[in-house]
Amino acid sequence: MKLLRTFVLMKNAFRNIISVLLAVLVLSSTLSFTVSKHYCGNFLVDTAIFTPARTCGMEAELQSISPSKTLVHKTPCCKDTLQVVKGQDELKNAFDILDFKKLVFTQTTQSAYHNFLKPIESTPIFCSKYSPPPIIRNFTQWYGTFLI
Repeated sequence: MKLLRTFVLMKNAFRNIISVLLAVLVLSSTLSFTVSKHYCGNFLVDTAIFTPARTCGMEAELQSISPSKTLVHKTPCCKDTLQVVKGQDELKNAFDILDFKKLVFTQTTQSAYHNFLKPIESTPIFCSKYSPPPIIRNFTQWYGTFLI
């Protein structure tokens, strides 16, 4: 009996875990997000999801120099990349695939063939020769309870 109870508990727990995993799968397949990366030279400095990546500070140094000084402009060594991961926009119901006429036909033929070879079981009556005990008092009259 304990083995059966343990099996039922494990079955319910497994069903709950699978339900949560499928819900997370549907949610993650419809979720869109961006991955922002900041490179300084050829080295990856920062990676961020949903927010811009932090910079290495080289852009701030170039902007803090006053405009009166003459500078030799060189190509910037920093580079930002954005990678957009698009989720699924439209979800389709599985009912588009099914043909209900075929489904009804399959269901009726399956139930007809399933019940065709099944033997008819009659429930045995174990107490056919048993007579109830004699009534000593009629409790419905004794307590005054009647069905109306």
